[in-house]
Amino acid sequence: MDAEEIFDLIVEFQGCDPTTQAKARVVKGEIRADAEERLARRDQELQAKAADDARIQENALKMNDPEQKKKLTRAEREEVFRRSVKAAGLENPQTPEQKALVDRMYRTMVLDEPSGKPNQ
Repeated sequence: MDAEEIFDLIVEFQGCDPTTQAKARVVKGEIRADAEERLARRDQELQAKAADDARIQENALKMNDPEQKKKLTRAEREEVFRRSVKAAGLENPQTPEQKALVDRMYRTMVLDEPSGKPNQ
């Protein structure tokens, strides 16, 4: 049982005096208000995360156009880089090839250096 149900039982139990039942109603209302506040806060967090994700995705699309890419700040390019590394499963590169790939991605995506050949 959750706390709200327990206070429902107290409110409805005829063996409790009216003062206790009244206090239980107040506490039940506080519990409900707290739960609604937590849900509202969680909804706001989810909406903010979705907006942030959309912004980063939009910036990733700009990375494909050299003119649009120039308009992105370094911090925005780094966000796109981190998202790309994560999507590729390279957050913790293990092999020398993976480390070289992440390094090359950083140089091309963030520092805007030419990509060169894979063996460079």
